[in-house]
Amino acid sequence: MGTPNDRAPLAERVERLLAVQGPLPIVAAGDPVLRAGTEPYDGQLGPELLARFVAALRVTMRAAPGSGWPRRRWGSGCGSR
Repeated sequence: MGTPNDRAPLAERVERLLAVQGPLPIVAAGDPVLRAGTEPYDGQLGPELLARFVAALRVTMRAAPGSGWPRRRWGSGCGSR
């Protein structure tokens, strides 16, 4: 599974993730992206894009097996610290 380019701006990476309908792709255990650091969120997404992203995260969480996933699993490179 390819994840969005980690060097692209966060808004661009999120737009690419949202371009596919349905749940976001979930990275499997062992993928190197799960060992990479995250970018602190500091308002890089506009209100509409953030709302769409949160909605997609909810759809993905409900569709995925288990009770949740680490912030890196959906591959945007953003997380809270």
